[in-house]
Amino acid sequence: MRPAYFYAWSADQLPHIVSRTEIAPADLGFQRWQGTLEAATFWIIILPSERVLVTLSLDVTSDLIGTIPLLENLYHADVTVTGVPLSAWVCHTSDAVGRWAVERGVFSPGASSADLRQHPR
Repeated sequence: MRPAYFYAWSADQLPHIVSRTEIAPADLGFQRWQGTLEAATFWIIILPSERVLVTLSLDVTSDLIGTIPLLENLYHADVTVTGVPLSAWVCHTSDAVGRWAVERGVFSPGASSADLRQHPR
């Protein structure tokens, strides 16, 4: 059998990507980190448990020790997108699917996963 059959059969057991937004590396600002950012992507994902995961993935060029200031910026949410704090940018970006709150660098959704499935971006 082809892999597509198994994927379709188990699709409800896999994460579902609701939104994927590329962010220009030059648009991101960090308070402490001064490294080279190659790419950035903002994701909204529904997990099989129906939990909503909001994440920012970054491709960086740095040695391991050089990522410590970046990790500190991410932990403390000291990140901006076009000069706007990341938490405010997420709220603006996610207006069509619900309200979002930031808690110590971890985003918690105000919309249910069912709402997001009905209004993908």
